[in-house]
Amino acid sequence: MKKIIHFHPNSIYSEYFVKPLIKFEEKMGNKVTLVNSMKTKIIDNKTESIFRKYIRYDLTIKNLLLVPSSFFQILLLLLNTKPTYIISHNIRSSIIPLLAGRVYGKTKLIYFNHGVSYLGYEGPVRYLLLIIEYINCSLANHIITVSKHAKHELLKLTNTPISLISNGSACGIDLKLFSKENIRLSDEMKLLKNKNCFLVTFIGRPERRKGFMFIIELWEKYFINEENMKLILCGTDVDINKYLKNPAKNIVNMRNTKNIPEILSISNCLLLPSLHEGLPYSIIEAMAMECPIIANNIPSISSQIENNKSGYLIDGHNHNTYFNKINFIRNKKNTKKIKNLTDNGLNAVKKFNRKNFLVDYDKKIKSILNGH
Repeated sequence: MKKIIHFHPNSIYSEYFVKPLIKFEEKMGNKVTLVNSMKTKIIDNKTESIFRKYIRYDLTIKNLLLVPSSFFQILLLLLNTKPTYIISHNIRSSIIPLLAGRVYGKTKLIYFNHGVSYLGYEGPVRYLLLIIEYINCSLANHIITVSKHAKHELLKLTNTPISLISNGSACGIDLKLFSKENIRLSDEMKLLKNKNCFLVTFIGRPERRKGFMFIIELWEKYFINEENMKLILCGTDVDINKYLKNPAKNIVNMRNTKNIPEILSISNCLLLPSLHEGLPYSIIEAMAMECPIIANNIPSISSQIENNKSGYLIDGHNHNTYFNKINFIRNKKNTKKIKNLTDNGLNAVKKFNRKNFLVDYDKKIKSILNGH
């Protein structure tokens, strides 16, 4: 039996990107601990199915004074647990666990990079994130990342071995969960769905680099008064009215929802105007749910979408181009073209099947432990 510790700062996102790995590791007979840096209401302690601890080690401003304490808490955890290996996820939150692992010295240190985030910033923030990324790579014994583009960028920073599991991603995708055939709409989704209403969906944190403000500006510029259109926002756990010039009746804020499969199943298109991504799960989830995608033409996205074949890529982060492409999808004359697009996407997403990913994940971990 192996003892494994995963570090992921966010208890919400670890549900999607780390928990599938943990459940697989537990199924293989291992003892696994997940350490989060923040608690959230989305986690129900009564139904919790994995062992979870909380230590505030994420490098945020409010946690900076706690860094020494967090370091010693993690070091004590390693001393008590004696893990076979630890996996630290995400850039900003990996320095403390990896450094503690170095001090402990009796475990393999794996840095799971979910995207080279400094590429999405400019100025001092970009250089700070670049330095943190370099430190993470230097502390780790092995790096796993999510896409060929991310691997290409990390190879510029380090000589530490870097792996891409299967075709990339953090944990693959559950093609039974993300399947139109298996969807049973809740009453909430039935109310949202309307045959005469065109539903545009955005999935992402309310950050500039994720395209959140671009979406708000696009909607206010072109669609704010369209009664037969709705913008569905997911992952945006904020008061939307603070970002709007005037209140909007046709914007639905789903916040941090677990109903992504249902939402995508009724959506007419997904927008992804990100300035930077690692491997955006919203793309593969939308493909699996046969939802057409309009996205920025940046390396991490263009490696997943073939323009005009499995989705639409937009150059220049341009509002007008997005507006025209949305209207192209709305036009019923283009129904056959859109169906061909989503069929191609449905076929392309099969390479991210979670079952295959987890098999390759197991092989990769064994290889790392054997020093390969």
